[in-house]
Amino acid sequence: MGYNKKSDSINIGHANKRIRLLRVLDILNDTDETCPMNADSIIYTLQKKYGISCDRKTISSDVKVLQEGGYDVQQMRYSGTSVAKRGWFMNSRHFSDWEIKVLIDAVAASNFLSKPVSDELIEKLLQETNSLSRDLIKDDMPPFSYHKTKIDGLDGTIEKIILAIKLKKQISFKYQDISPDGKPVFRTDQKGKPRVYEVNPYSTVWLDQFYYLICNTPKYSNLSSYRLDRMKDVQVTDTNRTPASQAVENFCDTTIQDFIHTSIKQYTGSSTPLTIKYNGSNLNALIDIFGRENIHKVGKEGEGLYNILTSYNDGLFFTLLSIGEKIEIIEPKLIRDEYIRRLDKIRSVY
Repeated sequence: MGYNKKSDSINIGHANKRIRLLRVLDILNDTDETCPMNADSIIYTLQKKYGISCDRKTISSDVKVLQEGGYDVQQMRYSGTSVAKRGWFMNSRHFSDWEIKVLIDAVAASNFLSKPVSDELIEKLLQETNSLSRDLIKDDMPPFSYHKTKIDGLDGTIEKIILAIKLKKQISFKYQDISPDGKPVFRTDQKGKPRVYEVNPYSTVWLDQFYYLICNTPKYSNLSSYRLDRMKDVQVTDTNRTPASQAVENFCDTTIQDFIHTSIKQYTGSSTPLTIKYNGSNLNALIDIFGRENIHKVGKEGEGLYNILTSYNDGLFFTLLSIGEKIEIIEPKLIRDEYIRRLDKIRSVY
């Protein structure tokens, strides 16, 4: 087949046009209504940054193609506008500046993300805004959490859990606790080997600076939770996941949500109503711990009596101790007596 110089020239021309169009889009992505760019500015940037030459007519044509393709490129009105403010700008983005700022603050404050992972995520988020906003956000960059994990690999753990949930498969993993000397140690089976957990994964939740897996262990009929940063060797298995509606007793649309609100923070346990007398100046502490929807005022005005829906487990007593003398357990007697026993045990140490 013979060489067709004209055809090759046309193909190269189309390729160059596509590349130029992408570069114009890159340039416009760096604009907003406060810093639009006119044709001359775009031509200058194309030449300086990418080595591409063109004229004003070409720029106008490229902008029109982008607009027809669905990009929200707007033109600054000339009437009453200074020359510096004339031109095109990208009117809408995936995220506004305040949304980017909130997401960056969340990444910086999260304990379960290591610093390298946090740095990478923040940089990706910054690329979703223009250079002016990027510089402003960088000037107001939040400090990182002092308690960021030193453990890498959490991104891989999350990816595998998401994949398992998508494929409706079980996962297997090993789980670590922190020993008294501060080192991670695997939970073991009866033979002293690292125990391998196999569960039905349903959801993940970020709560109190940690990321949790919400799941079910096949031989039980309740939900369980595990911290993702303590899960190791996570694998997607070939075993089909049992739907929560079949695996969890009395499952309904709010079961997982109720479990998150009443069990994770206080660890897993049976749900129980608790009547307390609270003499704090406001309900901030109770609401932050138990959630507004789980607190109901009872008794007469000024008595300070509240019913709280919570879970009966070790975590509940840790929580009550953190509130201190502002709270008195009224009933049930079982929890009141157990709380007194624990207080006596603590006092005996001193």
